Formats: sequence, C-alpha cells, structure tokens
Amino acid sequence: MASECFGPLGAASDIVDSRADDSSVVLNVPAPRERRRVPEHRPGCHLMQFAIGWNVAPERRAIVRLAARFRGTVLRELLRLKAGDAWANWTTANRDVREAIADMAGKDANGDALKGHRHTEFLAWCDGDQPTRLLVWRGSRAFDADEHEAILRAAARDVSWAAAGSDSDEWKVRLVPLDPAVLPPPGFDSQPSRGWESVTPYVPPRHHLRGGKEREGESMAAQIRREVLVREIEHDVEVELVGAPQWVSVHVPRREANKRTFIGDRRGQMIRLRFPTPVVGPIRLGHSSSFGLGLFRPIEEPEVP
Repeated sequence: MASECFGPLGAASDIVDSRADDSSVVLNVPAPRERRRVPEHRPGCHLMQFAIGWNVAPERRAIVRLAARFRGTVLRELLRLKAGDAWANWTTANRDVREAIADMAGKDANGDALKGHRHTEFLAWCDGDQPTRLLVWRGSRAFDADEHEAILRAAARDVSWAAAGSDSDEWKVRLVPLDPAVLPPPGFDSQPSRGWESVTPYVPPRHHLRGGKEREGESMAAQIRREVLVREIEHDVEVELVGAPQWVSVHVPRREANKRTFIGDRRGQMIRLRFPTPVVGPIRLGHSSSFGLGLFRPIEEPEVP
C-alpha cells in the first residue's frame, strides 16, 4: 500500500505507507523485472494515482510530454481491449469501438471533441518543483473495468519524458500504482476552499502579449476570470501572479504537430486565486490543463480563534 515514490530507481527508491497509528512502513520500489502489484478494479473510481520513480528526475516543464505519452499508451491498450484485437488502432477500429473509448480519448467516433468536460484527464502532482505523482482523473463518470485494466497495462510500461528523438532508459520513469487506500491529493477530496495556488504552471489559452505588451482584455487575470465563469466555478476570482514566468511544454494535437518543431515554447506562470466563497476542486485551468498544466491546490487557511 504505497503513497509516494521519490528518488532514483537504481538506488532502490522508497515508498512510504502511512498507517492510522502514524507509524511508517518503508517498501522498496520493485526491481525492473519484478511483477508489479496492482489494485483491483473498484466501482465508483474516478481517480487513479501512480507514484513516479526515475533514474533522472523528470522536469516540471516536461509534465505535458509525460502525460501525453502515457495517455497515448492507455488509448492503445483500451482500443485493443474493446476491439478484442492486439493490432487494433483508431484508423482500423469500427465506429462502436471508437464510441466506446470516447470518454478516454476526449473525442467521439467522428473525431470531434467531446462537450461538457466528459473526457479523462492526465495530470501531475508536484512537491515543490518535482513531479511525484501521475493522476488519471475523470469527474463525469467512474472508470469501467476495461478502462481500469487499460490504465494499469499502460502503467506497466516505462514512459520517457524526454523531447522527441531521445528514448533512452535514462529518461524514462516508472509508474507504481498506489493503493486505493492512499488519500487523494488536496483539491481532489471534495473539501471547499476560498484560496487556491498553483501546483503546476498556468499557461493562458490565448497569447496575452503582442510585441512585448499585454493585449487588451487578454491579460492572464482576464483569461482566468473568463474560464472560471465558463466552467461555473464562481462568478469572480482575485488573481495574483507569483514569481517569474517559466517555459513549459504544451500539448499540440497530432494534426498540428507538423506546424511546430518543438512542443514546449510557451511561458507558464504560478498563480494564486482567491474566490468570494469556498469552492470545491479539482481546479485546473488554461492551456493543456487536461495534460497536467494549470493544476491548483487549496491554500491552508489559518484557524480563526
């Protein structure tokens, strides 16, 4: 029953299991060829968590690459399960199979984006600057048995977070399934909060600068307020920019990939949000928010005597 995984795999990383009596049992990450223990499918499961183990620690700017590649592996496994064909892919799958994986793929059988945030999201949790967990979340519907199995099969394969062209083992991470008893990260526990802060950098969906000057009506704060309203999180929010901007990779759909030579050239920003009333998470906003960017956590409020 693992909770988190830190450090290089080559040095036998530790997984800590916090028990009710506050004692901690330290378990070793399984050796590369050892069969990984996986949790059974639970009806009503909306969140699956994986500890991230590494030889070279993944950079926060590479979160989207890691999430997108894992998503691709999940989709391949799910297609094969739904089609009953080990060689199935999106092109060869029939319409019924495509529709069956729509909530995981985020698009319907025609390839059109789903409406209403029905799709599955692949997110990353960071402690400081370091990604430590990969989260698979879907609020609209619990994962069915095939989806659960496909996610676990995908997690059994190591994933590279390096830029295109480098696939050496040095840049791969291992995903260790966490026991269902492990608590979800803050923001995924249905606890409301007025204050929220960035876990991963926020990237505005629209370019907010033109010639080095801010575009009218397109500031980060303005874009966040619009999205908060559209998502029906609240009617307004105070926005504070924290620290300096930082470069991060963003998701580029495959149909647009040939337009860009490098997937990561957008500036992200850590943000603090303050709502007029407490709101419930998870909160993720902005560009590539279904691939790990723009994730927020509640700010612990000081107790009022």
